[in-house]
Amino acid sequence: MPLFINAKSVNEAFIKVAERLNKKPDFISAPRNWQTREVMGAFIIIDNPYDRLVKNIYRKISLRYLVGEWLWYDRGSNDLYEISHYASFWNNISDNQKTANSAYGHRILGFNHFVGVNQWNWVKEQLIKDIETRRAVLFIALPSDMKTETKDFPCTTSLQFLIRKNKLYLIANMRSNDLVLGFTYDAASFTLF
Repeated sequence: MPLFINAKSVNEAFIKVAERLNKKPDFISAPRNWQTREVMGAFIIIDNPYDRLVKNIYRKISLRYLVGEWLWYDRGSNDLYEISHYASFWNNISDNQKTANSAYGHRILGFNHFVGVNQWNWVKEQLIKDIETRRAVLFIALPSDMKTETKDFPCTTSLQFLIRKNKLYLIANMRSNDLVLGFTYDAASFTLF
């Protein structure tokens, strides 16, 4: 069942996961009546995080959206108008037509009132204080997300940063990550972090 991929680039990882989903998915399920092919427990290592774009004829990404989403994260915004300017699908998953619940930057920079701390600054401080720390974790999905029903439950549960042998590693833990939209843009954004 688990899928182990070691890829040179995000594009190579995308192709390998797509091949597995097409040829031998672990399950075909329909959460919220949306049929999907699933791979359970995918472990993906990307050797060159600078080669972060999916670039093939099967999935053309929007650089405009990628940059817009990254800047939205960097501002710590959860404003729906700002992000829906780049991709209208956000309008379909907003619960109040004003904000996006899963806005990663809003959570990471501590603007979400349930978070209450600038996690980005805290992670940097932990890495500076102890170069071999295992505490440098950003929490995206929170217990507060279970309080009310939402159409925009965060896909990312946490991001952990580790420095080993003077090299920075990022471990992204996902509860779910669709290949076409989620992985394509999340992998690029996470390598920018």
